[in-house]
Amino acid sequence: MLLAMDDGVGEVMKSLKKNGIDENTLVFFMSDNGSPRGQGLYKPKKKVRGQTVMSNPGPFNGFKGDTYEGGIRVPFIMRWPNKVPAAATYDKPVINLDIAATMLALNGVDNPSKGLPFDGVNLMPYITNKIQTAPHQSLYWRRDNDYAVRHGDWKLTFNDQSGPKSIRLFNIAKDRGEYHDVSGEYPKIAQDLQNQFDAWDSQLPENTFGKTATNRNSDYHKGKRIDVSEHNSLLR
Repeated sequence: MLLAMDDGVGEVMKSLKKNGIDENTLVFFMSDNGSPRGQGLYKPKKKVRGQTVMSNPGPFNGFKGDTYEGGIRVPFIMRWPNKVPAAATYDKPVINLDIAATMLALNGVDNPSKGLPFDGVNLMPYITNKIQTAPHQSLYWRRDNDYAVRHGDWKLTFNDQSGPKSIRLFNIAKDRGEYHDVSGEYPKIAQDLQNQFDAWDSQLPENTFGKTATNRNSDYHKGKRIDVSEHNSLLR
């Protein structure tokens, strides 16, 4: 897979150069997800942290399909000569939703003509230091029943595949590997983030083409709340 991808990217870049547009083309490269859990020929084929034989999530918890950092923190590269600083590293959180917003902004479109506004932002003024604040105060993820919200350094997450099936809170600045759930120590922060996620998630349409999440709080705007402390206490 790595060889085929490398060859494919090389063909794309060679074609851009051949057509004389490589210096005026913004290229994005990113992974679609973290390392898969299923690896190798020998049991257990579904790995846990420290067992991987093919690829691994490094210091991060979780795998492909999880909303832990091991499932969502992936390589993200931009190339645009003389526009994007070469060999620079940008360490504030961004998301793949920023790709569409960036490309459209470069073509004069800041928001869709109808419907909800973009969740992504134009990254250009951020990575060129014209704006020095973070592109996002909050980021959201939803995959079937798994979900997460990150606000600043705080991240609330639920994962039914990797478990445990409690609603967990982490301080990513202090614990990027998500080893230490602190929802019990900071119940107000956990509850505030759960409410923030449900306010966002309840605006989204139902998935009619695949699995439908069974833990959506669609009645959030009618006053229904998911009590994080109560949910977790029922699992003990």
